[in-house]
Amino acid sequence: MNLICSLKCTVCWAVLAALFFGGSFLFTFWGVQKIIRSQIISQTALIKDTDQWDRFLELPFPVSFVVRFFEPINIDGILYNNEKPILNESKPYIYKLYIKKENLRYDDDEEDSVNYNRNMIFEFDNSSETLDTDEITIINPILLASLQLSNNIERLALAGCLEKLYKPDLKPEIFISVQVKKFLFDGLNFAYANDTDLGVACNFVRTKMISMTADLRNIEHIDEGDGNDYLRFTVFNYKTQNYAKYSPDGRFTINRGQTDINQLGQIIRWSSGTLSIDGTSLNIWGTRTSINNESCAAIKGTDSTIYKPQIEENENIYVYNTDICRSVQLEYKGNRDSYNGLQAYRYEAPDTIFKSSTNNPENDCFCTKSTRDINNEENCYLNGVVDFKPCIGSPILVAQPHFLNADNSYLEMVDGLSPDKESHGIYLLLEPNTGTPLKARKRMQLNCVLKKESLLSSITPQNMTEVVFPFLWLEEGADLPQKYVDMVQNQYFDKVKLAHIISYVLIGVSTGTLTICVFFLLRKACVKTNPTV
Repeated sequence: MNLICSLKCTVCWAVLAALFFGGSFLFTFWGVQKIIRSQIISQTALIKDTDQWDRFLELPFPVSFVVRFFEPINIDGILYNNEKPILNESKPYIYKLYIKKENLRYDDDEEDSVNYNRNMIFEFDNSSETLDTDEITIINPILLASLQLSNNIERLALAGCLEKLYKPDLKPEIFISVQVKKFLFDGLNFAYANDTDLGVACNFVRTKMISMTADLRNIEHIDEGDGNDYLRFTVFNYKTQNYAKYSPDGRFTINRGQTDINQLGQIIRWSSGTLSIDGTSLNIWGTRTSINNESCAAIKGTDSTIYKPQIEENENIYVYNTDICRSVQLEYKGNRDSYNGLQAYRYEAPDTIFKSSTNNPENDCFCTKSTRDINNEENCYLNGVVDFKPCIGSPILVAQPHFLNADNSYLEMVDGLSPDKESHGIYLLLEPNTGTPLKARKRMQLNCVLKKESLLSSITPQNMTEVVFPFLWLEEGADLPQKYVDMVQNQYFDKVKLAHIISYVLIGVSTGTLTICVFFLLRKACVKTNPTV
């Protein structure tokens, strides 16, 4: 009888051990993943009063904003001897860019959204080897824009008044020397209303110039209420809150990821002035002949500051860039990169990012023929150069730095450029489990068209070189500080590691317990069937 009771007890213990064993495996291969996913959602979704929410409201470290200028060293040869421009790339001018979200509304729980404006604050990095008070010699984009935006009659009238209108900070010359901070942010002022030298005719031209530049992103009409209004040119002031017009950076409405974490950060709507009416597409791209207008007009992706977690391999991502008024696809390039001990997925802008319709029909709709080329014709530009006048109002061409991935003819037009994928390409490193951006580089080059105007030989000499002329390239870069690398390690990987250790310990203990119980069960069974054992 005692033997039977002992056998029953051993069976019970064996059953419990088997359940413990099965539960350990269930916890390891199902429960741990559920716990990890729950942790990811709680730490990455935009939920108020969390660390993620605070980081979303204000990026806790500055982005590096670097500008390099192309200074010509053979100006007389360019103007009078049809020489190929020889360009010298300046040393970098480095700014710290602080990004804050402002004017938030997050009361739409059904849509699971939050909408906001971005406030960008630029602070010159005084630790760099340059000063923003340096003077640089550069092609005059204001003059070239004026010539592009006017017709023949207007250009003749403009030419007679430029000397008066361009006071005090500009000159009616192809190349000008300007202070860096004035050119980029503080402004070059001209066309003052109370200039007594203007006269009736030039006052009329001034009024026409104000009207002509009303939609230009880089020129503001400043009226301080004293009756002496004027125009101000800057390259990047439109990115700041000092901008006198509506902000072209616009208002974002994005998904908070509380209902569906896979939608975290995705733009639901974006609006800015007349660039977008319905919030989901732009109304500036597309022509009657383009075959896929919707692909250029679609607003999709993130604002580049937040990404969903648990990104799958071979999954491409989209980022909407307000500087160029378009969404850019970043292609998955592999998982071999690492950043301070964290595995990273690498994404790059495709080589075709600025290619024309000849090789990439999807980009037909970017060929707007808005800016006349060096032959004074309204054509599509060759691969690697895109006319962004519909976006910024100014006849500015955008390319990758040093004409990376552009048609070779652009590179052959000038000397001094050396395109390099690592130095001039666009890329992003993401930690795939949490969607944390680890390292990013966004780069683009601004160019204008230098061409002769037959009726204005005093401004554009007849032996002047005609060329697509680069005048600067910029880089926005972010490297996640070690403090936040450690935070990702502590908040995610250390917990994952602990969960796996616990699960393996449970499997080990349950396996050992089950083995012991099975051993005693078999031993009891043997004793029952053969008492002499």
